[in-house]
Amino acid sequence: LLQEMLNVTSVKVGYINKPPFTQNDQKLDEVFFEIFLSIMSHLNLSYTLTRPLSGLWGQLDNQTMSWDGLMGDLVGGRVDVAVTSLAQTEQRETAVDFSIPVYVYRPVFTS
Repeated sequence: LLQEMLNVTSVKVGYINKPPFTQNDQKLDEVFFEIFLSIMSHLNLSYTLTRPLSGLWGQLDNQTMSWDGLMGDLVGGRVDVAVTSLAQTEQRETAVDFSIPVYVYRPVFTS
C-alpha cells in the first residue's frame, strides 16, 4: 500500500557513519537499519545509502533558518529517510517527522 501511494521503487537513505552504531560505509549494524531492511524487503523496494557531506547530524542556523548535515539532507529532499540514531528535539520535530522511538539512550555516571 505504501509503495502504491508513493509510487516509488527506490528509497534514498541518509545515515551517519559513527561508532558504536555503524561498521562501514555499506554495512550498518544498528537495529534501526535491520528494521528498515525488513520494511524494504516487505515492500519490495531498493535503497541507496547517502552520508551527509559534512558528516554532521544537523543543526538549524537561526540566521538563515536552514539546516546542515543529515537534517539538511532530509529537509532539502536529498534523502527520503534517515536510518540512524538521530536525537529527537523540539527544533527537529518542527522540520521532519519522527517514528515512534525504537531505542532511548540515557548516559549515566557510575562509581
